[in-house]
Amino acid sequence: QAQATAQAQALQMQQAQMMQAAMLGQAQAAHVAQAQAQAQQAHAAQAAQASAAAAGGSDPLTDFCRRNAVDGSVEHVLRSAAPELQVRVMSEGPLVGGNPSEVLISRVKRLMGQTSQS
Repeated sequence: QAQATAQAQALQMQQAQMMQAAMLGQAQAAHVAQAQAQAQQAHAAQAAQASAAAAGGSDPLTDFCRRNAVDGSVEHVLRSAAPELQVRVMSEGPLVGGNPSEVLISRVKRLMGQTSQS
């Protein structure tokens, strides 16, 4: 629940920043706002993971991997990725369409490609 609240706040901040950028008509401001929002989302995800771990529960990434029957080695790959990439991967929802671990790896590669092109 803490993660959902933090993500909702990050999304609201991103929307406010994007509206400000649109009103100013500056493409650069929009890019900066998006980067700031992604950083805030990553921070929120890290905070949620830390609070879940401190409370003795599992973190959202572990829950996601368990719900989707992802292999431990593939979970480790996702865990070693940047926090903002972790959030983007999980926000796309369940891993459907074959072997969940392979679907996860494909998703990570696709999103990493989108990030490097931005």
